[in-house]
Amino acid sequence: MRRYLVLALALGAIAVGAAFVSAQRADARLAACGAGGPNTVDVTFDIPAANRIWDFVPGLQETPELENDSAPAFVVLFSGNFTSPFGGTFQGGGERAPRTYQNVMCVVQADGTVNLYADIPREGMTLP
Repeated sequence: MRRYLVLALALGAIAVGAAFVSAQRADARLAACGAGGPNTVDVTFDIPAANRIWDFVPGLQETPELENDSAPAFVVLFSGNFTSPFGGTFQGGGERAPRTYQNVMCVVQADGTVNLYADIPREGMTLP
């Protein structure tokens, strides 16, 4: 009986440790996207390949930076207004001062590249 209890405790500790490492990784990716402060995260999810983003967000316009990337990616959808802490990093941007956007999505590629997109249509979206 004791062996089973020790094994269960050991497996529980491993699961908690793995969850903690996963949470730390997610926190770093969220911070890279600009989460926090006035920017509220609606949902996050992993996708099996960055170039499959259209399977989940069919209304997304062309994104050549993702088209050839078959590595996994992390996606963050923000709710409400999003104030860009980066200034001018959105496609079609150019202004350097922080601006406020709506319907923002962030895609963090496996190599750490952060891509922010504004005015993302949510109709037809599916989560993995």
